[in-house]
Amino acid sequence: MGGSLLSTWLQKEVLSISVSPPESYQIQTEKLPIDSGKSIKSFEVILERNIFNAQKTEIELPPLLPEPEIIALETTDEEAVEHTRLAIALAGTMIYGAKSSFAFISKKDSLHKYVIYGIGECFDAKTILREKECGSESVKVLDIRDRWVLILHKETKQALWMVSTVALEEEGSAAVQPKNVQT
Repeated sequence: MGGSLLSTWLQKEVLSISVSPPESYQIQTEKLPIDSGKSIKSFEVILERNIFNAQKTEIELPPLLPEPEIIALETTDEEAVEHTRLAIALAGTMIYGAKSSFAFISKKDSLHKYVIYGIGECFDAKTILREKECGSESVKVLDIRDRWVLILHKETKQALWMVSTVALEEEGSAAVQPKNVQT
């Protein structure tokens, strides 16, 4: 019975609380200062002093985007492997050991929509969707290394390199010559 009375009293007290906000929280627009309309140049002195020690977050892009570096690989059995021409990209790799390596593979136009694959897994070259059985048009992950993956597509071994931005050494430089990398 005491609980019932307490419940009734609390309900009455809670319902009687005013819902309107107090005067101190309301913004009075007539007291706001008028925008002087000063140009951004008048504030450059403040930005130069950097009084809050703010870090610059903008990324300065090079004047021209560099051409991707093409690297010709040689596997342990001296077989040459070329960079793949498929419309896929390697967003990243995670290597924990020979049996615990993962590749983050996506379409070239959407790097943030990747699918994670392990060694021996297959996927469709156009949709990047996992396939239970490797077909003739499938891409099979053969090996995962630091920043690149060895894949098999149409019985041809190909290398899929991680996308990276390389600073330009010289403006208007010629195409990058292939390098030989021993795996």
